[in-house]
Amino acid sequence: MKWYLGIGLLVAFATAAGADEQTEKIFSRARALNPGLQDFKAQLDIQMQADMGPIHYKPKLQGTYYFKQANQHKIELSGGPKEIRKYPAIFGFNYPQMERFDSTMVEESVFKGRPVFHCRLVPKWNGDNIKQIDYLVDKEQYTVAQSSTSFRNEGNLTLDIDYTKVGNFTVFESLKVTADFPSMSASANGEAKYSHYSFNQNLPNSLFQKDKRVSSR
Repeated sequence: MKWYLGIGLLVAFATAAGADEQTEKIFSRARALNPGLQDFKAQLDIQMQADMGPIHYKPKLQGTYYFKQANQHKIELSGGPKEIRKYPAIFGFNYPQMERFDSTMVEESVFKGRPVFHCRLVPKWNGDNIKQIDYLVDKEQYTVAQSSTSFRNEGNLTLDIDYTKVGNFTVFESLKVTADFPSMSASANGEAKYSHYSFNQNLPNSLFQKDKRVSSR
């Protein structure tokens, strides 16, 4: 379905960035959250609801989520749309590349009862489909609690992330996706829950190569 493709592309675009000194330091601390973590896999349970015009879609999916430094993602699911497997970063998170955006530390505020930094990134290139990205970064844990991407076509993609401590690592407990694309008459929301983590399994790079059966359309 087209809205999955839209979300995948938006998440891909949202992984790029350039920053003022304070924002740079905030994301530097965030990237250093899990020293020693090279890769992991986790059980993934997804509930979604999507509306595109008259079409309504409400799948419940289960599978395995794989991650390897830096920013390699893979999802294996029992069934479900091809686009989820084709764009696995929908249910992952890539830190921004700070050189592509101008940035501002907007304010310090409170989100879900915790103090956060509100950082805003604006693309340097005027032709970018992204209008701006707003991040809420926990002031004490340096986890990204929320990212909200606004697009020039009035679309919006928001990720709300909750974390848990498993062994020595701070990892996803759940991730909520909310997407609205008025120009496509499409909207979607979903939640992924992560459990049964295994860390530093020496996952091979070949695991993350695209499956031609999935990538063909």
